[in-house]
Amino acid sequence: MNRSVAAYERNWAALAHASALLTVLVGFLTGGVGSIILALIPVAIYVAFRSKSRYVAFHALQAVTLQLAGLIIYATGLIILIIGTVIAWAVTGLLAVILVGVLLIPVAVLVTLVLVLFALLFPLSLLGYALHAAVETGRGEDTHYRWIGEWLLEMEPSWFPR
Repeated sequence: MNRSVAAYERNWAALAHASALLTVLVGFLTGGVGSIILALIPVAIYVAFRSKSRYVAFHALQAVTLQLAGLIIYATGLIILIIGTVIAWAVTGLLAVILVGVLLIPVAVLVTLVLVLFALLFPLSLLGYALHAAVETGRGEDTHYRWIGEWLLEMEPSWFPR
């Protein structure tokens, strides 16, 4: 537990991580459009605390990095999988004329299943990761996202009190 961090700082840092819940929920309801705007909640927290608390600033930067990187990966993955699904079904449909396409139906169904699973599970996995960080930060535990936190620490090691 990090005792040098005040309770209000832990709360704001946890809120920055927990904002992913709102981002994912609004993203599901708006087809992803609302996620772009709500992913900026941690930016607002960062701006408000960058000169007041390195701890809050560090966690807000982690949260915004996770959310924006997640949005980019999600959008890219969906585009690739949608194109793959369209191609799989188009080839299956065209080749069904000569009966070979019937053999490709399981492949097209599998590609479609991968698309649906990615569309549902990727945001939920990021949400779980963010909520875990929110709980740990709220408890006062020294926590950071793997790769993201390490990258930010390399940029400015003094952000994360030991």
